Amino acid sequence: MQTRAVKEGDEYVVNGSKIWTTLGNYADHMILLARTNTKTERKYDGLSFFLSPMKVAGIEAHPIRKVTGEYGFNQTFFTDARIPASCLMGEEGGGWTVAMKTLEYERGVTAGQASAYWGVAVQVDDMIDELSAIEQDGEPLLSDPIVRDDLVGFMMEAKALSLAARRMAIPALGTDYPMGLALSVKYRGTEYERRMKQYTASKQGAQSALYVGDDDAVSGGFWQRAYFSNFGATIGGGTTQVQANIVAEHVLGLPK
Repeated sequence: MQTRAVKEGDEYVVNGSKIWTTLGNYADHMILLARTNTKTERKYDGLSFFLSPMKVAGIEAHPIRKVTGEYGFNQTFFTDARIPASCLMGEEGGGWTVAMKTLEYERGVTAGQASAYWGVAVQVDDMIDELSAIEQDGEPLLSDPIVRDDLVGFMMEAKALSLAARRMAIPALGTDYPMGLALSVKYRGTEYERRMKQYTASKQGAQSALYVGDDDAVSGGFWQRAYFSNFGATIGGGTTQVQANIVAEHVLGLPK
């Protein structure tokens, strides 16, 4: 948290850099947590939360190449960038509280995502269709009872997640633990999707190691790309580990 914002009149002068700005090279604004006071006892104090404009002098967004080969995230550099003081959210020095509240309720995205995870929905039916075309030792892969058992497990998880998502729309079921269902669905859903895509790719045998652009890749490397892309969903909006901690503390009442 070394990015500085110094107030000068009706503006703040910002210097430093921030990383993982989603689509920052296209964005008009970004969330900016910057240090406005360096003389505090706790490192969490003295931080301020801004909704910073991007199209001003001194702000540059540099795209970062992801493991999928795409450029969805950016590192943003500030060099004597001047942003209006009206961009401050909450009180000066109270940014950590605003940031934590924002993260506590950030569970997914509907637009502006930095990966294709939310843009291309992959269902358990897609996995079954893919695996039904694969042969193993001259026999259809789905003739293997262990594979069929695995698929039933994935189908059960998919149904459970679907029912949980429907329960989220019923206010009475979220009264005791606000956002408890959303926390759980985000945690379990993103990990389920990751395992489903990994499983499908792994059943391609030696071709599992092939990626998009290889002529011999199964389905053009779709499942490998989907698997890599899915990691963004287990990180963004609360990592799997942080998500589990929040569920444990806020919903189950376990100690920190």
